[in-house]
Amino acid sequence: MLDLAVGFAVLKSDHPIAKTLSPARDQLTQQAPAWRSELVTSSLLSLIYAAGLSQAGFLVCALSALRVRHSAARWLLVAVILVFSILLAEEFLDAIGLALDVGLGLAVEFALGPLLYFFIKALVQSGAFSVRRAARHFIPLGVAGLVLVWLNLGFSGGVSLSNPAVGAIITLIVFVKIAYFFLYAAAALRLPLPADASPARLRALTDLRRLFAVCVGVYAISALSFVAFVFHVPLAPDSDIVGGIILALSLFAIGYFALVNRDVFDLRDPYEATSMSAEEASQIQSRARAHMAKSAAYLDPELSLRGLAAALGLKAARLSQALNSADTGGFKALINQYRLSHYLAARADAANRDKTTLELAFEAGFNSKATFYRVLKAAETSAGETRVASAPQAGHGA
Repeated sequence: MLDLAVGFAVLKSDHPIAKTLSPARDQLTQQAPAWRSELVTSSLLSLIYAAGLSQAGFLVCALSALRVRHSAARWLLVAVILVFSILLAEEFLDAIGLALDVGLGLAVEFALGPLLYFFIKALVQSGAFSVRRAARHFIPLGVAGLVLVWLNLGFSGGVSLSNPAVGAIITLIVFVKIAYFFLYAAAALRLPLPADASPARLRALTDLRRLFAVCVGVYAISALSFVAFVFHVPLAPDSDIVGGIILALSLFAIGYFALVNRDVFDLRDPYEATSMSAEEASQIQSRARAHMAKSAAYLDPELSLRGLAAALGLKAARLSQALNSADTGGFKALINQYRLSHYLAARADAANRDKTTLELAFEAGFNSKATFYRVLKAAETSAGETRVASAPQAGHGA
């Protein structure tokens, strides 16, 4: 303790040793805030990257466990997530000070564009995915892999832009892979949606394409940050940090979309494996109407699609498919039509003059005030449009 006290006193005094160490001490004092800021930034980035990798692991496990009809689309999406994970893992290791500097992302990213294209194509087109036909689209991935091996074996100092021996080669590879990605992204966005898909799946695929367009946009931001870094644009952000954050956010976007949109996450159309002729659909619709008229099952506010299907001896999906193909608009619309007709008949009955509107609505089977008034308003609007359409035009009346 005495030695420490003496040493501290020497540094605080005018001793020659103190004068010699003073510049180094002042330099350390000036660098301390920057060092602390860099440490905080690195820790924050490592947490973001770790969260993104955890999200990727969850998505891979969830997708692998699904029973799906579009199995090719499922595995293509898993492959996309794994590519994201490899790229993000490189950024994570760099953030925690364990950078490998082997440039794995340089080669792997050449697979991203083709994988996303074939994923979208597998969802919107019914044809089977052919690995043999798709293999030629991944030739640049193989070429980039060979170049990566050459860079690692032929040059010292690591595969990094900070290495002047390979910096120009890496810059060229990055520009090529950016162009390659946008080539496939543009092709994927031009793929037409299936005209024969169910309405729910069509909406899901439309939302998926919008999400994909957003992902292409944020990838463009990452590409622009790299261009700005290469050409030394003032105040340009670190392209590695921008790219890592975008990768992590993309994984969370895919996860959120998958969790809230089952029609895409399941990667299946509930009706695509079974066809139904117009005659069969008409027969099922007639059976459903006859049952409703005879049993007045619509008066039960808890009536469900499964309950009606069981009464008809059908599977719920089969009944739903038949009703969705009709002009009625599906199960709920059909039930509400019967309930509204019952309400209007009860409203016109003088015996019910003392009952309120909502009392009659609930007796007709409606289980919520909002639903009743929505159905009633839609019927009144439709009736008004019908009257206007059938009215004689000016100058053509009797």
